[in-house]
Amino acid sequence: MNNQVEQAYEKCEALAASHYENFPVAKMVPRHLRKHVAAVYAFARTADDIADENHETITEDDPVRVQNLEKFEAQLDLPQRAGFSPPATAPLPNFQSPNSSSATS
Repeated sequence: MNNQVEQAYEKCEALAASHYENFPVAKMVPRHLRKHVAAVYAFARTADDIADENHETITEDDPVRVQNLEKFEAQLDLPQRAGFSPPATAPLPNFQSPNSSSATS
C-alpha cells in the first residue's frame, strides 16, 4: 500500500481515538480490520460533524449545511476522477470542513 494511503488510514485511526465522541469499538475488532473500521468511522463522523456542529453560528435549517455536505461529497470522487483507486475513505483525512478548522486534518 502506498505511503499516502497508509497516512490517510493513520489519520482516520487518530480521529477515531481522539474525537470528543470517540469510537472505542474500533479497538474491539481484529487488528487487521481496525484501520478499515476507523476509516468508515472517520467518514461518518466527518459527515455528521458537518451536518450537526456549529449551532452557535449556523442554524439547523441553514442551507449552508447542505452546501457543506455537497462539498464534502464532491471531494470523495476526486481520486477516482484522477484514475486513482484507493480505499473509498482515503481522501477523508485531507478534507477541511467549511465548519471547522479541525475536521479531519
